[in-house]
Amino acid sequence: MRRIGWIGSALMVGVAALVDGAQGLLTLLGIGIVLNIPISIVAWLTFYLWFKMKGVSFGGSKLGQSGSPSLVRNPLFIVAAALGIELIPFVNALPAWTAAIITALLVA
Repeated sequence: MRRIGWIGSALMVGVAALVDGAQGLLTLLGIGIVLNIPISIVAWLTFYLWFKMKGVSFGGSKLGQSGSPSLVRNPLFIVAAALGIELIPFVNALPAWTAAIITALLVA
């Protein structure tokens, strides 16, 4: 969190909440099955680039070795898990992006 700061963190959570809100609304309107997949992919790319621009390390070849950080403490894994959840129709109405970004910020 030190690399990103409070303002950047608040902006990331706000964008994630907007994406979740838009996907929930589209799901309620019945057109979410078609539109939520491209929205999820763009959201994943946005957060991936945002974390990379802030200098957050996503691990590397040391993941999984003894003494290395757990995979679930890797912000890239957390954001990728959110993408997987958001690609499931009707489940994507849950606020997975917001939860993932908050979790990734806490472990970053």
